[in-house]
Amino acid sequence: MSSTIKETKFDVIVVGSGPAGAHAAYPLVKAGLSVAMIDGGVEPKKRPKEDIEGDFESIRRDDKDQYKLFLGENVSGIAPESGKEIHVVSMTGGNREYVSYETKEFLPIDSKGVQVVQSLAKGGLSEIWAALCDVFNKEELQAIGIPSGEMKANYQEVMDRIGMSGVVEGYSLQEPLDFNSHTKTLFRKHSELNEKQKDGFVVEHPLHAVITKSLKGREAFAYKDLEYVANIGNSIYRPRFTIEELEKEKNFSYFPRRIVERISRDGRLRKVKVKKFDGMEENYLASYVVLAAGSLNSTKILLKSFSLVGTRVPFITKTHFIIPSLHLRTLG
Repeated sequence: MSSTIKETKFDVIVVGSGPAGAHAAYPLVKAGLSVAMIDGGVEPKKRPKEDIEGDFESIRRDDKDQYKLFLGENVSGIAPESGKEIHVVSMTGGNREYVSYETKEFLPIDSKGVQVVQSLAKGGLSEIWAALCDVFNKEELQAIGIPSGEMKANYQEVMDRIGMSGVVEGYSLQEPLDFNSHTKTLFRKHSELNEKQKDGFVVEHPLHAVITKSLKGREAFAYKDLEYVANIGNSIYRPRFTIEELEKEKNFSYFPRRIVERISRDGRLRKVKVKKFDGMEENYLASYVVLAAGSLNSTKILLKSFSLVGTRVPFITKTHFIIPSLHLRTLG
């Protein structure tokens, strides 16, 4: 541990590099403010191969080294025999295991048997995100006290920046991704049901942070069914892209391999106490701090900052359901 703690001052400090951190930092940097981003910043020693010629079917049929793509060269994508962490392994195994590197050491958590996936990667868990998105509707925004008109303009700005495809009333988006034959059948069968049969169940085009036409050097989605193992042409948006864009700006500083310990007041400023992965300590000063370290770690930082560790806190989230659907007739 260092005997003297370095202090550096900025206009704004952003904690975390996931979607929230990236898009909080972007307009602040573009407005000319000095912005520092403090982050785990873990990156793979070797990025997964993205320039893949074949599709899922041809690779599974013909590629004798396919395990390197689907399970990783060290086959860490294979679930443990106990099966206790199958979900976690499927998300952060193989070529994507770097996403959860060093979390056990630096982000310890007792989840009481619930599987919690955490990340210190540059871009956060979005590095393994399949890019399914959603927006809060007018009623939901009103219920939580956010002006719907103001939020709509912010949503559109981010949609334009990252390239989003789909269909949602009131927004301008790229064309939605094409349906495969199975999805077309499900969509058609649902449209043939009467309202009583539908019973409130909705089938619609989802929103995706995926481009269907080229944008900022990224290529349109390739339809190779490999999106969970390779981001071909960078068609699927990653917040890392925005961070890398900001790193070219003189008024943006990126500080990786760091964990925020707590935030306190220092006169009119905020002091952010940081511990580097090597154990060294640093202090950063700013007029404002944006906490975007994920819901769990942002809460942990605040509880430490206000000496409230051990206090029970609520967890509020927008509910998502993933329902695997199969139309048996298409199988014969």
